[in-house]
Amino acid sequence: MRLGNICPICNSRKTKLILHALNGHADKVFDTKTKFQYDRCQNCGGIFLIKKRKNKKYYESFYSEEYRNADKSSIDRLGNIIVALSDYQKIQLINKSIQKTKKIIQLLDVGSGFGRFLKKLDTDQFDAFGLEIDKDLITESRDQGLTIFDGDFFNIDFGKKKFDCITLWHVIEHIDNPKALLEKINKLLSKEGIVVFSTPNTDSIGFQKGKEYWFHLDAPRHQILYNRQSLTSLAEKFGFEVLEIKNNFYEFPTDIFYSLKHISQKKRYYVMYPYYKYTSRETMTYVWKKI
Repeated sequence: MRLGNICPICNSRKTKLILHALNGHADKVFDTKTKFQYDRCQNCGGIFLIKKRKNKKYYESFYSEEYRNADKSSIDRLGNIIVALSDYQKIQLINKSIQKTKKIIQLLDVGSGFGRFLKKLDTDQFDAFGLEIDKDLITESRDQGLTIFDGDFFNIDFGKKKFDCITLWHVIEHIDNPKALLEKINKLLSKEGIVVFSTPNTDSIGFQKGKEYWFHLDAPRHQILYNRQSLTSLAEKFGFEVLEIKNNFYEFPTDIFYSLKHISQKKRYYVMYPYYKYTSRETMTYVWKKI
């Protein structure tokens, strides 16, 4: 049997090409010429980008102003309601999962952006810190009075600082070394601390049917894409217990529409859109506790 590329999740060589994708974000395509290869691991189910070297040129090319502004649009009332609901649900999930003996929860939000989630946290409940690599977003966050670590998560020395909760909202899929990420998170968490994160789900209808047109593929920025199987495998290997898995069906309300608009059976899914939007589980939130 011909051995494939090494899976970054489980190190298996039982991998094979699954698709080629254009440089695109959600429903937008930035480049119609260059394609990027994704392989699937037959062992753990993970899907991963065949190496795109992450250097200064990579970040300048694929995290450009065009990409960062892609989601910016005029203020939308429904969009604001969805974001507020999402943040509220996340905070409730953290409070539910953390030990009740904690008076003040030490929280680190990795990839905190302009600080939207941090601003929603009650300062009587949380001593919250953000971490961001984008200089403009760091400045914007600090101007709002937020405490932000500046730089790459892997390179920052937190000293003896420990956190009761570490959050990553749609960050883990951008990381090409999940083992190093989880090892550092484990070291930074206090005893029985939790990590809470959201990420796209490759078991979804959007991915299974839409493939290279999947709304959440985001090639080549999304380095690794997961399902429940591959994430459970990682949790077990790096000393975490899976406490809860939540379906974020209310987020990205048009994602399945854009994922499936190129397939011949799309009308079948559009007619029953609310049903498929709920059952598809396009993105999921996971709560893991340090063992």
